[in-house]
Amino acid sequence: MGDVFKATLMDCHDELRAGWERAIEGGGGGEVAGFGAPVVTEDEVGELSRGWNRNPERNSLAESWVKRTREALRCR
Repeated sequence: MGDVFKATLMDCHDELRAGWERAIEGGGGGEVAGFGAPVVTEDEVGELSRGWNRNPERNSLAESWVKRTREALRCR
């Protein structure tokens, strides 16, 4: 879970902050919808957690979560 939080909240902090500011200034609208969309499901996290520290795809998966989070926030 730590890697999910880091990829989606810490690594994208500036984008999240800017997105919230845009949503507040714009009265919410469609901007807020992307904030609740998970980039990885609970089932995926459960499956990935088994052997995560030995997973050779670990870094590329975390990078994909960052990319998907930024895309969801429309901050590329």
